[in-house]
Amino acid sequence: MLRSARVRREEYVGPWLPEPLLSDPYQDPARSVELADSVSMAALLLLERLSPLERAVFVLREVFAFGFDEMAAAVGRSEAACRQLVVRARRHMGAGRPRFAADRQSDRSWRRGPSTR
Repeated sequence: MLRSARVRREEYVGPWLPEPLLSDPYQDPARSVELADSVSMAALLLLERLSPLERAVFVLREVFAFGFDEMAAAVGRSEAACRQLVVRARRHMGAGRPRFAADRQSDRSWRRGPSTR
């Protein structure tokens, strides 16, 4: 009985050790592209929750570090309005709900493609 267990163990051809883990996930080019794509998609989904004006002031403030006076000049609103828009944008981003509800019927018809006659 002990002899048969040893024979089975010696005949096993599967991997004995797990693959080494990379210390930095960006060392692997394929993984780097996958992570960048995931981050881009997540950012787009978050920005989709905002109105166009909220999106503009949020990106100007958070990405480009514009001051409220510069943002006001860029979007044609007052500084106070821009401050309020940034606060609303942050609140909508954290709310976790979409800005509008999708129409399921039109979504299904779009996925089917053009009708053939």
